[in-house]
Amino acid sequence: MQAEIEAIRLDKWLWAARFFKTRKLAADAISGGKVHMDCSLSSQFLSGLLLVAPYTAGGLQIHVTRGPVSRPYIDMTIDIMEQFGVPVKRDGYEYFEVSGHQCYAKGNYTVEPD
Repeated sequence: MQAEIEAIRLDKWLWAARFFKTRKLAADAISGGKVHMDCSLSSQFLSGLLLVAPYTAGGLQIHVTRGPVSRPYIDMTIDIMEQFGVPVKRDGYEYFEVSGHQCYAKGNYTVEPD
C-alpha cells in the first residue's frame, strides 16, 4: 500500500497508515491518480482517500483489491460527500472515482450520537 499512497501527493504532508502504523511523507501538491488498495483491515483508509479526492488536481480512481471491511461506513462517507456537492462514481465496492478541482459546498449536517 505504501507505493500506491506515495503516488498521491498531498499538500505539504501525507499521513499514511500501513497496518495501523502512521507514517508521514513530504509532498508539495495534490496530484491525484490511480490507487489500488487493500481494505481488508480497515475501511477508514478508503474513506480518507475519498474525502480528500475532490481536492486533487487530477481526481482519484480507487481500485479496491480486497474488502472493504465495513461497507456501511463507505456508504455513509459517499452519502455525506454527495450531500455537500461532490459526486462519486462507483462500481459496487470495487471501484470509486472522484473528479478533482472541486470543493465541498457549505451546509449543515447533524451527526448521529453513539
